[in-house]
Amino acid sequence: MLFASQIPQMPRRFPGQRGIRILVRTAHIGAVVLFMGAVLGGSRSVVGAAALGGTGIYLVIDQMIRDGSAHFRYVAFWAVILKILALTLGILNPDWLVAALWFCLVVGGLISHAPGRVRHHALWGEKGPCAKHPAHFDGADASEGAGRFGTNIPSEMCQSTPSASSKAVSGLPGAA
Repeated sequence: MLFASQIPQMPRRFPGQRGIRILVRTAHIGAVVLFMGAVLGGSRSVVGAAALGGTGIYLVIDQMIRDGSAHFRYVAFWAVILKILALTLGILNPDWLVAALWFCLVVGGLISHAPGRVRHHALWGEKGPCAKHPAHFDGADASEGAGRFGTNIPSEMCQSTPSASSKAVSGLPGAA
């Protein structure tokens, strides 16, 4: 059995950085629920809208800091732009707001659970760090996919769902 300390990790800029990202993502989802619940109930939630905007801005800025200007080339960035446009249309035309919120929820769910090679697929220029790696980290030469901060990132760190090799590492049933 492999210990968690033996699995390569993305470098952190400060202690607790990963925990903060998880908390902000969770708060963002909670803000979506709060705002969408209010809209479906026939009212408007200023708190939900402010929390949605604040957490969303934090998440975009955090990802831009991590990826630099390359972030503007990735599918994940353009999915955020689509969500912002849909939300703007829904705010400008309240009859479209519920549909816009559902659109944002579906696009957000799809892109956040897509493999890293999809999220970091570059619409132009060089591929993103997770898009460079083979579908599964099976000992193949990962040097072709030097990741952020000058490190090689195993594909498990770029996937949103566990691969067979990561199941084997974690001891989950169904491992190959």
